[in-house]
Amino acid sequence: MSFIRIAHRFLASQKWVTALLVASFSGSSLLLVAVNQTVESIDRAFSDRVSSTPLIIGRRGSRFDLVLHSIYFRNPASQSIPYGELQIAAAADSGLCVPLLFTHETSIHHSPIIATTDAYFIARKLAVAIGSMPKRLGQCVIGASVSDTSNIQIGDFLQPQPKSAFDVTSPVPIELEVVGILNRTNGPDDMAVITNLETGWILTGTGHGHISGDDGTRTNNTDGDSHIPETPITRITDENINSFHFHGDEKEYPLSAILIFPKDLQAQTVLEGKYLDDNNPLQAIIPEHVIQEVLESVYRVESILSVVSILSLAFVVLMLVVLTVLSIRLRKQEIETLHMIGCNRSTTIKLVGCETTLILLYSVITMAVGY
Repeated sequence: MSFIRIAHRFLASQKWVTALLVASFSGSSLLLVAVNQTVESIDRAFSDRVSSTPLIIGRRGSRFDLVLHSIYFRNPASQSIPYGELQIAAAADSGLCVPLLFTHETSIHHSPIIATTDAYFIARKLAVAIGSMPKRLGQCVIGASVSDTSNIQIGDFLQPQPKSAFDVTSPVPIELEVVGILNRTNGPDDMAVITNLETGWILTGTGHGHISGDDGTRTNNTDGDSHIPETPITRITDENINSFHFHGDEKEYPLSAILIFPKDLQAQTVLEGKYLDDNNPLQAIIPEHVIQEVLESVYRVESILSVVSILSLAFVVLMLVVLTVLSIRLRKQEIETLHMIGCNRSTTIKLVGCETTLILLYSVITMAVGY
């Protein structure tokens, strides 16, 4: 115990050198651990979600962007695909077909508003912890994190954020009534607001309602069905819900993407082949393949950072050895004094060993606190 006490007091007398060694050793080690854990968490976060989504149909363009906004709800889709594509896929009995419409976010925390059908809840195995699922126009359920961070409860209303504050032609978004809070999934659904597909179409302006006595203003004199309300409705109630209706061909109603859960490999292969033509404005992608390409780049960066971390750690160890040797030379008179009072060579080695051990111990403690 006396060796440790003496070594500790010596290191305390050389506090700046000791602090430098501890910071260098623990910092290099933490960097190596942090890089590995960050890559593992990225891999886990991406892989778990995409592995449960076999196929996505969306507008041709960036495959990564399509995965981001249809699986992780990042950045609303700038282009839409027709609802008719969903009808075709469903008619072919390819498997479970899930429509997604993501064009708006809430004004609170910019939570994505996802319009879909009951098939989404089945595919993602989602259930409400409190309340119920949306049953009519204007209703929604919120993710567990949305409820936690905003204190929104059942019966409250959410205000969708307009697509652009400068686009005066966009319809005034209706408020969404919260009727349920989803169970926590530790995924993107926790930060989402989910409503039915018809409500999503109302948000995009495909459908609207009228206040009693407001027949609307025609936007096309040759089309009696083409009009917009002079007084927009901002909240759906029992009194005005029957006035809501849609215009145009249902096949052309907008979707952001379609998630396909094929019943077998053959059905998936047939669907993929349908969208191989580059002239087709739509594409079918396997999100797992897209994310794997991204992760390969991440792995390359990880390899570089790991090499840098190992080299840094090796440099710190070398510096520790050099400083120990220099310390012994600078403490030559001190060591000779120890020998004169009866300390043998092994005692000196034990003292130096205790000092090195304490530096490593302090570094481990620093790493534990920093981690």
